[in-house]
Parts: sequence; structure tokens; C-alpha cells
Amino acid sequence: MSAEFKHIFTPLQVGSVTVPNRLFVSAHSTQFVKDDPEGYHAWSVLSERAMYYHRDRAKGGFGLIFIGQTQVHPQSGTKRPGTWPDEAINTYTKIADACHEHGAKVMVQLNQNGKEKTSSGPDSWEPVWAPSALPSAVPSSGGEMSKEMDDDDIQALIEGYVKATQHAMEAGMDGVEVHAAHPHLYGEWLTAQGNKRTDRYGGSLENRLRIVVETIEAIRKAVGRDYCVVVRMNGAWTIPGGQTIEDGIEIAQALAATGQVDFLNVSGWPGIGTIGSELAFMIPWAEAIKKAVPNVPVFGIGRIIYPQQAEDAVASGQADMVGMTRASIADPELPNKAREGRLDDIRVCIGAGQGCLARNVSGSPMTCQQNPAVGVERDWGIGTLKPAARKKRVAVIGGGPAGMEAAMTAAQRGHQVTLYEKEQVLGGQINLITRVERRREFGEIVSLRRRQLEKLGVEIKLGSEMTAAQVKALDADAVVVATGSTARRTGPHPARLHLDSIPGSNLPHVFTTRDVVEGRLDGRRHVAIIDGTGYYQTSDALEYLLQRGQKVSAISTSAAFAAGIENNDRADFVKAVRGKDVTFHTGVGVEEIRSDSVVGQDAMTGKAIVIEGVNAVAVSIGSDVNDSIYRELKGDMDDLHRIGDCLVPRGVEHAVHEGHKLGREL
Repeated sequence: MSAEFKHIFTPLQVGSVTVPNRLFVSAHSTQFVKDDPEGYHAWSVLSERAMYYHRDRAKGGFGLIFIGQTQVHPQSGTKRPGTWPDEAINTYTKIADACHEHGAKVMVQLNQNGKEKTSSGPDSWEPVWAPSALPSAVPSSGGEMSKEMDDDDIQALIEGYVKATQHAMEAGMDGVEVHAAHPHLYGEWLTAQGNKRTDRYGGSLENRLRIVVETIEAIRKAVGRDYCVVVRMNGAWTIPGGQTIEDGIEIAQALAATGQVDFLNVSGWPGIGTIGSELAFMIPWAEAIKKAVPNVPVFGIGRIIYPQQAEDAVASGQADMVGMTRASIADPELPNKAREGRLDDIRVCIGAGQGCLARNVSGSPMTCQQNPAVGVERDWGIGTLKPAARKKRVAVIGGGPAGMEAAMTAAQRGHQVTLYEKEQVLGGQINLITRVERRREFGEIVSLRRRQLEKLGVEIKLGSEMTAAQVKALDADAVVVATGSTARRTGPHPARLHLDSIPGSNLPHVFTTRDVVEGRLDGRRHVAIIDGTGYYQTSDALEYLLQRGQKVSAISTSAAFAAGIENNDRADFVKAVRGKDVTFHTGVGVEEIRSDSVVGQDAMTGKAIVIEGVNAVAVSIGSDVNDSIYRELKGDMDDLHRIGDCLVPRGVEHAVHEGHKLGREL
């Protein structure tokens, strides 16, 4: 074992359970579910796909894994999987057995989502529950009000927690976690802002905590003192009207005083963090609570992405265990690699959330920009990469994320790989993203793969802009074309399809947002950015210009600029641009670009909008594939492939997925 980590690889006793080390995976939604076979969304439970996913985290060395987020009562619908249906027992048994096989302990998080309207599911006509009658928390709810829970509702909910616990126990799970954190039902119940009740469940913090204490008491009565029962709680909220750390300490002391809670898992809200946000930012809350309840084990989380962060937190007594959830998504083998001193081999989580959080919000199965095996562990998980039956000489043309992943995976299988990149550095468009200060962690995608390519002996030829004839002359057994894409400067605006091209888009002062981050507009007095894609192409360009002190007018047809960027990331994006020299014009369609102005029309009022004094314009209206090499070689080569933006421009996660898939198939 690496001498660097003396604390995180020691066991910890929590109630009746001995956890083999101090690294855990907190509960998180994966959307790896199966629905009722009748097709009416009467229930949803975790699927066998979830079993393979959690098994890999156990196999990779995490000591404790929480399964979730699961619902305890059918009122919450089926967007989140339930523990209340009898059908959950079978899958939970498989998950428990798979995790135990590799030495990990596993527990189920029990929750009710409350007034998050989307949790009600597509076929649910039930009102959403909340401590008080307040509007639903989700904008798409249409202003629907929540139902203030009455005594019958409360009793039904507590019975749901008991039934769910019994299902987890029957399945062989090591314990359950009562979710009383985040702005879900119990987390909101504990705040004065969300709880306006005047009965015994409202008013004082003691009264607001009553429902959580009664839930724990009912669970204990059903399963006894030897079964592990945990509470996940908020240390604090970082937004007004939520919960202070002083409240968190009082809650922790009250829960500890019951003598019925085996440990406290301290989170917070907003508690996810994003790319560029502070690392380990919630650990101080765990530390404060640990000091207040020294005899109760306390777990901490909050953008812990490096093993040394976890080691420091445990060694200093800030927390007894440390959650590395998104780090475990990016690399389920992180603990084993740290234990073996293989830190350079760890796929570091970059925090962007495009594969995990964004897909969860959309209801899609989770994936990861760093780890293409997420969600397909049965076929691509730990130990599934096999040597090639026939070793080939493989030429990869293009060293962006798709080409690097394909070259790395093919080399891992024993192929002799040569990678050709026209620039003097690997990384492709990721090198543009990292020019935005807040998003420099994207560089981990490149640095990991560059290290692995060097270890694997892949020959890397930089500054090699290949032609089809040169590629053909290589006489390679297989050729992978990953030559990327070019940003469009003219052509139809995605939201203005009646225009073949924005009038004036051929003027010499019109550029693309890719030109912006390449530095071609540095020093321009006033830049107008036209957002036609609603994604990071435009927000990155805006941040790049503002971090250089330039004046920007940001124009979008949508109601929000870069409306499609990951929801969890928007707060940090807003923070990055607030107070800078930028004026937003949203809901505005661009009608014409002139030599020193941009003319638009307000979609709501129909009034003309004229932005004066513009000496540069950057448009984001899509990209075109660079596939000329592929098209010239097609028909002359049998083993020819194209991947990434060369196939069709999409996200980094798509490029990495395609590169990995092809690397396995060569």
C-alpha cells in the first residue's frame, strides 16, 4: 500500500457494520432503471444495469456504496426508482451480492422528492407533497401548487420508509440512509422558508425535525438496533432562507441525542459544485458537525476529486469518511490506483457535469466525459478489455479527444498505433476550452490520455497535417479519421431558418466564437456575440472576452443566453460574468450585421434593437465536419473509420465514447 495514504485505507466501525476503508460513494441518480411491464409507469426500480455499475465501484476499491436516490412511497411517482415496490428486492439482492463479493458495504438511500414536480412521473395525477402549500420547485410544473401534508399523509410516508427499509434488509443491504438533505421533502421540511406549518411539525427547529426523528424511531422499531441507520443532512445552505451551519449543528446534536443514528452524512445545498468551483468546499461543515458530536461518525463530501484531499480530511479529523462520488463515476478504480501508488493512471473528474448531472435532469441514463464505460459496465467495465485477436498497424489521424481515446484503447489491446496531429500539441478543441479560466480542468481529459499514450508506446507525430495520399502511403492495416470540425461563419442561423444567412455575415469583422477563444479578437473594443447554438460555444467565448476586460453585447434568440449549458453550472457561469462589461439581449432575433452595428428584433414586442459601436461580431451557428480525408479514402480502404466531430459535431462525451467503442472493435 502507498505510504502516502495512511488513513483512508483503514477500516471504520459504523454501528454493526465494519467498512473496510474511508472512501465512499454517496447516493446519486443514474437513471439505470426498469419500469413496470404494463407500461403505465406504476413503478420504477433499479435495473440490472445499475448492478453492474455499482459492482465496478466496489471492485475498484470503494469501501461503502450508497444506492439511490430511491423513493419510499408511490406518491412521488416513478422518475426516480422506488424502494417501496416488491420488485425492488430482486435487483437490490443482486447489487448487495455483487458489492459484497468485492468487500464493499452497501446501503440504500431512502427519500421522498417532495415538491419537485418532475418526480411525479409521466403518468402520475397525484398532487406533490410538501410541508406547506407552496408552488412546485420545477419551472415546467406550470405553477402547480403542492399539497400541505396532513397527518394521514405523514403516517403513510413514515410507513413507506419502514417498508422500504424492510425491503433493503431482506435484500441483504447493510443499512439505509434517511435523506434529510438538499431541497427534497425532509431537507426542505427542516427550513423555516419551506415549512410554514403551525402544528407540531412546524415552527421551532425542534418541531421541524420531529418528522425525521419519528421516521427513524419507526424504522428502528421495525428492524431493531443492530441494523445500520444513517441520516444524510445539510450542514448548511449557501442561498438565503435555507439552513445555517448553526442550524446544522443543532440538528446533528438532536439526532445524536436519540441514540438511534449510526452516523451522519453531511452534505449541503447547493451542494454539487461544478467545474472551476472550490474543491472540498463542504468539508468545513462536516468538521463543524464532527466537533459538535464527537462520538458519532461523520462523513463529508463536496468536490473531493484527488485521493490526497480525502487523506487530508481524514488525517486532520475533519471527517471520518470522505465521499468521492463524481470521482468514482470518472474512475471506479480510484481507490485501488491510489493504494497502489498509480496516481498518474487516475481519470480525474473535471466537474463539468455534461455526462452525469445534465443527463440526469433530462431523464437520460448517466454517462461521463472522462469514462465512456459509465452505464455500459457489463460490456465495457473493469476487466472487460481483451487483447486483439490479430494485432494491426493502426494510423489515427487527429489528436483530439476522439482520436486520443481510440489510439489509447487500441494500444491497450496490443495494436501498434501511430497518432498524427496537425498541431504541435494534442487535445483538439479541448485546448480552446481550457483558455477559459473557469474551465481549465477540461485539460485533465488531455493530460490523462497523453500520459497513457506515452506509457503504451504509441508513436505520436505532432505537426503532421496529413493528406489522403499520405495516409494511403502509410499502408496501415486500419485508419481512424478523427479530424474534427470547422466552425461556421455563414449559413442559416438555427433559430432563424427563414434566413439563408444573416445579412452582413460575410463582412470582414465577422468571426466565429471559436475564433474568439483562439485569440483572434483580443483587444477589440466592442464585440457582439450572436448565440445560435445555446451552448458552451457561446458562453466560453463570452467568458474569454470578459476575463480580458473587453466590452461585449451578448445576443440570443432564446430567453436566456447559452440556455442549454448544464443547469448546475449556470450559477458559476453567472458569477463569472456578473459585474463585467456585458449587456445581454435575450429573446432577440438578429436581422442584419452592419459595419459598426447589429440590428435585431425583440421577439416579444417586435421592436427593432440596434446595438451600436460594434467593431467585431462572433457568431455561433454550428460547425461543419472536416471529413475530406475520409471521403477521399472511402472505397480504397477496407478498415477505414471516422469518429468524433469528423462524423458529426457533438459533445466531448460523444467523441470519447466513439473513440473507445472503435478502439475495442479494431
